[in-house]
Amino acid sequence: MSLESSGFGMWWTTTDDVSRKRILNLRAGDHLPADLALDLQFYGVSIVAAGVIWSEEDHDWVGLYEQPAEVVALLAGVSDDHPG
Repeated sequence: MSLESSGFGMWWTTTDDVSRKRILNLRAGDHLPADLALDLQFYGVSIVAAGVIWSEEDHDWVGLYEQPAEVVALLAGVSDDHPG
């Protein structure tokens, strides 16, 4: 399956630059921000909830989401292209 025909690929080509940069700024093991997780779910990307934490900034409980496989692969490719 090509990136363009995947849910992640459709999200990537239709989302704004800020959201794409937020994905690219994630490091391996970082949790996916809740708003991006929700956006990706709308495009059919499988998202796994890892838990919840209390956010002092939001004064509320916020979800923690694992990076979907498509994001992990993208970040690995970016890391390979730009070592160090």
